[in-house]
Amino acid sequence: ILEDDLAVSKQFWRWLRLCHALYDDRRDFAGCTLQRADLCALSGCPSLKGGPENVGPIFMYKLVGSWGFSPSAKHWKNFSEWGRKFRRSGEKPYVEGLLPTEWYKRFEKEGRCPGVKCMWTMHHIKYISQYPAYTVYLKAPHSMTLASNFREPGLHYAKPSSGPDHKLVKDWSPFIASFPEEPLKLGWNGKLT
Repeated sequence: ILEDDLAVSKQFWRWLRLCHALYDDRRDFAGCTLQRADLCALSGCPSLKGGPENVGPIFMYKLVGSWGFSPSAKHWKNFSEWGRKFRRSGEKPYVEGLLPTEWYKRFEKEGRCPGVKCMWTMHHIKYISQYPAYTVYLKAPHSMTLASNFREPGLHYAKPSSGPDHKLVKDWSPFIASFPEEPLKLGWNGKLT
């Protein structure tokens, strides 16, 4: 899923293909993301700055990385079926204690949610809270990323762009391709589970 204010690394497709080849058969695999892990989902916890220091370059995190999210087909099918039923139920997709829930509630007050200009990710977060799965992230060196957001005014940003949020990974290296068989997992608090 690529938004129009993103730029991707020349290495993104190679990385995604490898990520899916290695993890698609896992039951706990939601997909891979091209974005850097900065947001800590739990309200009040600090930025992840790419991921904890004690994890390698590849790790799993409960929070979906929507900028460049590439879901596994099985996960997306299950999530989509759940989503149709959930929306018909009229229930709110709140997961209390999480920062995205606070955003969603604010967007409701502004009239942006539910609807087209709302956050699909909130429903994904709710789904993950019931059916645990993880998104694979890359913690690239030098604060680089596989997808950079230009922070254009719109759904996520209100102010004029201050340029890309991070520099893009330029070259392929064994480091960014070092996918462990059992990646470390982060909970909503950005800490190892």
